[in-house]
Formats: sequence, structure tokens, C-alpha cells
Amino acid sequence: MARKLSLDRLALRADAPGARRRGSKRLGLAAVGAVLAAFALAAFIIVPRLAVDAEAARADLVDRLETMTGQTVAVEGEITFSLLPQTRLTARHVRIGTTDAFSIGTVVADLDLVDAMTGTATVSRVVLVRPEWRPLAETDPAPIAADPVLVPAANGMATPHQGGPLEGPRHLVRTLIERFHGLQTLEIRSGVFRPRGGNGRSGISNANLIIAQSSASAAMYVAGSFIWNGQPSDLDLRINSPSALLEDEVSDVELALSSPPLTVSFDGEATLDRNATITGALRLAAPSLSRSIEWLGEPRPHTPDIGPVAIDGTLLLASNLAGLQDTTVTVAGSRGYGVMEAEFGGAKPRVRGTLAFETLDFDPLTRAIAPLPRTVFDFNRPIDLAFARDIDLDVRLSAGRASFGQVPLTDIAAVIALDDGIAKLDIGDAQVFGGRGQANLTFHADSSRPKATGSLSLTGVDSDALLSSIDVATLGVGGRSDLSFSMETPVVDWETIIRNVRIDGHLTARAGAIRGLDPRVLASPGARPLLAGTKGTTIPFDTLNVDLSATGPRLRIDGLEIANGAGLLTGVGSVSAQDESISLLGTYSADAQQTASAEREFTTSKPVAFILQGQWPNPSVTTR
Repeated sequence: MARKLSLDRLALRADAPGARRRGSKRLGLAAVGAVLAAFALAAFIIVPRLAVDAEAARADLVDRLETMTGQTVAVEGEITFSLLPQTRLTARHVRIGTTDAFSIGTVVADLDLVDAMTGTATVSRVVLVRPEWRPLAETDPAPIAADPVLVPAANGMATPHQGGPLEGPRHLVRTLIERFHGLQTLEIRSGVFRPRGGNGRSGISNANLIIAQSSASAAMYVAGSFIWNGQPSDLDLRINSPSALLEDEVSDVELALSSPPLTVSFDGEATLDRNATITGALRLAAPSLSRSIEWLGEPRPHTPDIGPVAIDGTLLLASNLAGLQDTTVTVAGSRGYGVMEAEFGGAKPRVRGTLAFETLDFDPLTRAIAPLPRTVFDFNRPIDLAFARDIDLDVRLSAGRASFGQVPLTDIAAVIALDDGIAKLDIGDAQVFGGRGQANLTFHADSSRPKATGSLSLTGVDSDALLSSIDVATLGVGGRSDLSFSMETPVVDWETIIRNVRIDGHLTARAGAIRGLDPRVLASPGARPLLAGTKGTTIPFDTLNVDLSATGPRLRIDGLEIANGAGLLTGVGSVSAQDESISLLGTYSADAQQTASAEREFTTSKPVAFILQGQWPNPSVTTR
């Protein structure tokens, strides 16, 4: 009886709430164990199929790479397949194409776990580790050509046309979008691009990029960093509707490229149709125009370094034509506003434009072409004019204020042109020193011996201001002057210029006065320093004429005439720029006695001959 009660109590305890919970827990653990056992049994059954699935994943990976590259793919190294913790296929030593132009150290393809367990092996993410691409050598098979663009011929039939300089980028973007279909992410790690020919350029290295598109109708992103020709660069590209581009429709596009030599941003629209049209806001800044050009493109002849350049405007790019509207162009600190247009596809680019500046400094342009010597070694540094053969340029400039050396200009109109090996700066009209002026400077690069020619013409300018601009301070000349001169010199280096430059000029001044010269220094017999008679006196004149010429550093005074009511002073001589020596032989013929002031005689009626000789500014004067 006792035993029965005990069993009854146990039965009652089992029916109690705590007992029921413990029983449920045991059942739950048993269920989990059964599931795990079933999973293990399923895995045991499926594991033999994983090799088959790995082969399927490998085939899908190879097919994916062949689709993206358009070349055959060979996996020459080990292939491994893992299910957990990440389902992925890893292939080592992958070669693209039949040559050694494109190789990849490791390819990692990520797969979905459930798909892999059900026998599906679709690759959604590919990582290329250490891909290396070397352009094809001359003896290698030619790459697949871009699809030709059909353009109407004269007979109405469509004929192939390569579409100009945008055809390469157009084809590249179209190929990327088409061959990326079905892949969500492509990641490049430590990528390398090595140029052909050993031209010293480093190409692209340490490229780490991600190309992502969540679906065929979603936006495509390209972002990452790389080292391009030795400079670190960051890229961020967004194509809002890749599918629209494939249908030759419009898609919003945003681009940002940042590097030490150049920063570029674009926000606008693009198409991949025959004209490959691009429209939108463009901003570009380069600390040095020449270094940015060398960084971007293939090595070219020396490009003049005109300093920092920035462009901010609305870009319209279609086929061979590019236009910038409402554009701000900053060159070496001078900011202009206007329009620019360019045409590509010919033997060389053709650029036209009109820019208006508030202030404009021409010195960086001339110094860029022929940098002034800073050391004795710079005198023999070659001056390269080959850039004048690489571009056809015609830009018309206007400025409220401008400067050319020590010469201030206002209300200026000028043209900068490059064409057929000729570089030209032509100032058609300007206000200068209270008068008007015109000037031009032309470099001839395609002659047997490169040379420069130039001319200057000034009318009605202030004589004092003119002399001050060329640092003549010992004597002052009042009145209005006309000046004209021409110049020609070979352009090899500065030593050649200094030794061979030829200058011819003429100066005419009217109704003025020479200040700071005591007339008795030229009229008194004997010898004395010029400075003995250069204080507090004035010689008025009706006309002053000077004819000048120079070959190399020696300036010849071919004719000097100063006429007033008292007589005529004439002279000839020379001045050396090397040692600042002067030699002037002259005479003064008096028509009548005349005083330059109330206290001093200008000269006597007897003719006086004088010799001015020595180091400027205090040569000796000898009269007889």
C-alpha cells in the first residue's frame, strides 16, 4: 500500500507545473538534437555533392570573368571552396587572355549559403586581389576593337565612324555596364597597370576600387583610391541609371577625382549614344597646368608652366566638340569670365574662346615660355617652343587693367594664339602712360632655328612715366612722346638671346623739358663728372628725337637731336649693358643766346663739341 501511494505521489508530482516544464525542456532539447542530427545527416548526404557544386561555382566564376573581360580565362593555381563561415570560392593564379598581358594573383567569389546548399552556384561578389595588366606589345594580338559608330554617308548609307576621342571612354563605360549585369559587387585590391614601352611612367598601382550595383535597374557606384603616375588619387563615380545609358537615354552622373596635381568634379547628365553627350557643371583646379597635363596624358614636349589654373562653368561635350558656357577661368591669379570651345579628333586639338578680366598679368605667360635666368646655369638652359606645334589656340582677351613687365595697361584688347608652330601674344589696343599703345610678341618654333619677333608702338604717352618704367631715374623728360621699336632674336637659350638680339627703335618727344641737367656741364671747357651738372636745372625743348639700335648687349645711339629756340644738340654713341658704360660724341649749335632759367646761360653762340664717356650714371664730360 505504501508503495502504491509513493507511485501516486510521483504521478502527482509529474503532473505538477514544474514537472511539466522540465518535461517540455527535455522534449525541446530532444527536438533540437533531432534537427541537428537531421542537419548533420543532410550535410553528410550533401557533402559529396559540394565538390560538384564547387565545380559549378568555378565554372560560373570563369564564365563571369570571361563575360567581364571578353577574353578566355585560365585558372592555373589552387581552387578552394568553403561553406562556412562564408560560402566562397577562391582561385589562385588566374590568367586572362592568351598572352601574359592580364593576370590576377587571387580571385575570391562569394556565394549565397542557401543557394550553395541547394546546388545553385551563382556568383554575386568578386574580389580581384593583385590584378596586373600590361598593355599589349606590338607583336601581341590586337585587342577587341570598339564597336563602330554608324554615321550617314553622302549616299544615305550608314558608314562606320570611330566617333572621335570620346569613343574609347564611351565604349569602356558601355562595356562595364553590359558586362557587370547580374554581379552586385566587384572589388579590386592592390591592382597594377604597367605602361608599355618602358617610358618611365609608373601607370596605376595600389588600386583599391569597389564597383557596386544592387540590381540591374539600380544606380552604379565606383569608388576607391589608386596611385596614378606616382600621385595618390581618389575616385567617386555615380551613374544614376545605367540601364538608361544602354538604351541611349539620359542618366544623371556625378564624378569626383581628387589628386595633388588635379581635382575635378562634375554633376550633370550623360548619354552613350553616337554623340556621347555630357552636360553639366564642371569644376577643375590644377596647381600647375604643365604638371597636370604631364600627369594625365602621355609624355609630350614641354608644356609652359603658367602656374595655377582653375575652371568653373557649364560643360557641353558631344562627339568631337566641347563647350564651356558661363565660365570662370583663373590663370596665375588672373580671373576671367566668358566662353570657351574646343574641337578634337583632328591632327591636334583646336581651342577658341573669349574671356574678359578685371585684372590681367601677362608676365606669367611670357615667363612660362622663356623663364628668366636665376642662376648662371640657367643662361644655357634650352628654351623649348615645341608646345606651339601641339595645339591650335585662339583666345581673345579683354581687361580693365593689365600689366606687362613694369608697364601698367588699361582698357586692353589682346589675342593669344598658337598655330602651326607659331605662338603669338598680340595686344591690339591699350591705354598706357596716358596715351595709346599696341604690341606683339611672336615665337616661331617650326623654323630651322627657332626665333622670336616683336614690336611696340606708343603714341602720346607721358615721357616721365615711360622712362621710370625702364628705371631711368637720373634724368627726367617732360612732355608727350611717341615710341616705336622692333625686335628679333634667335630663341635657343638666354645666352643666345643676350648675344644676338637685334633691336631698332625711334623715340620722339614734343614740347617738353629735360630736368636735372646743368647746361654748363656741356658748355664749359675741360673735363668733369656728369653728376656735377645734374641738379636743379631744366632744359626746355621743342622736339627730341632718338634713333636706337642694338645687337646683343651693346645699344647704339644712331642719332640724338634736341631742338629748342636756342639751338640744336646732336649726338651719336653707344651704351653697353654688360658694364653700363656709355660713350657719346655730340655737338651743340646755338642760333642765339638763350637762358634755361633766369640765372644761367644755356650756351654761347659758338658751337660746342663734347664727349660723354665712362660708367653710367656718372660718366665724365669733356668739352672743347
